[in-house]
Amino acid sequence: MSKILDRELAIRAAEQRVTKQYLVAKALQNAGYRLDDADLIEDKRKAQKR
Repeated sequence: MSKILDRELAIRAAEQRVTKQYLVAKALQNAGYRLDDADLIEDKRKAQKR
């Protein structure tokens, strides 16, 4: 992944308070790929604390 794309993902993830992994998974889902709900956790770090 290019540094530019990585940086843009990091910025958007911070703005939306989600992970970069979530943004990529959501983009794949929007492109028509099937994902389980477990793949769409906005911030896995927060889910682990609960």
